[in-house]
Amino acid sequence: MASLVGAKSVWWAGWYRSWQVAAALALFALLWTGGLIWSAVLVGLLVLMGFGVARPGWRFFGHIVVDAGDPGRIALTFDDGPDPEFTPYVLDWLKAHGFVANFFLVGQKVRRHPELARRVQAEGHLVASHTFDHSHFSNFRLTRALVRDLERVRESFRDVLGCDPALHRPPVGLTNAHLFRALQNQRMTCICWNSAGRDAGNRRLAGIRKISGLACPGAIIVLHDILPRPEFKGLVLEQLDQLAKEIDRQGLVPGRLDELLGIPAFAQPRPVVID
Repeated sequence: MASLVGAKSVWWAGWYRSWQVAAALALFALLWTGGLIWSAVLVGLLVLMGFGVARPGWRFFGHIVVDAGDPGRIALTFDDGPDPEFTPYVLDWLKAHGFVANFFLVGQKVRRHPELARRVQAEGHLVASHTFDHSHFSNFRLTRALVRDLERVRESFRDVLGCDPALHRPPVGLTNAHLFRALQNQRMTCICWNSAGRDAGNRRLAGIRKISGLACPGAIIVLHDILPRPEFKGLVLEQLDQLAKEIDRQGLVPGRLDELLGIPAFAQPRPVVID
C-alpha cells in the first residue's frame, strides 16, 4: 500500500523550493543593483508561481495526485455536494450504469443534508474532503486557518458518516505552500484531476457539452453534483449518459481512488490510551 503522499511531502519541496531560492537571489540582486532586469525577473517569477497555484498538474508546491495510475481504469469524481437538487440524480445515474465514483463533499453540506451524505456512502462511493465551507477565499488563508478548516470538515464527517477522511481536494484545484503545510499537519493527501468538465460555475452551454468527451485511459475526471443553473439539469444528465457510453466504448472501468492508488481513504483510528 502506498504511503500518505500528502503527509510525506513537505511544503517547501519540489519546484517551490527552487522558486524560493531564485526569488531570493533576484530580490537581493534588485536591492543591490536596482536594475530593471531584476524587476522583470521578479515579475516573471511571480507569474510562474501563479501558474503553479492554478495548474495542479505542475505539482509546484508538493505531490498532488492527478491521474488514476492505471490506463485501464478511470476515476469519476464529483465536487461541491451533497446537493438535494442534483446529487440524487447523479447517484441514480451511477447506479443505472453500475459505476462507482468519488464524492468530494463540503463539510457544511454534509451537516445540512446528512441523509443524502449517508446515501452516497451507503451506495459504495468514496467520500472525501472538499473543505468545510468552500469559500472563494480559501486559497488566501494561511496555514493555521486551513488547518482549522480541515479539522472542521473531518469533524463533520465523523459526526455524520462515522469516518475520518484522509483525501482532500482544494476548491478549483488551487494550491499553495500553506495548503501543503496544513495537509501535512492533518496527514491528508491532495487529489486533483487531469480531465475537467465545465459543469459548474459555467453558464456557457458549450462548456457543458464537452462532458461527454472527457473519458480517456487513466483519467481522474472532475465533475460536480451541483448545477450552475436548474434548467441545465437535462443537458448535464444527457451529457453524463454520453460519457457513460464513451467509458464503455473504451473499455474503461471506473473505480474508487483509494483502490486505484493503493492509499487509505480514511485516517486510521488513534489507539486508546488506558491509564
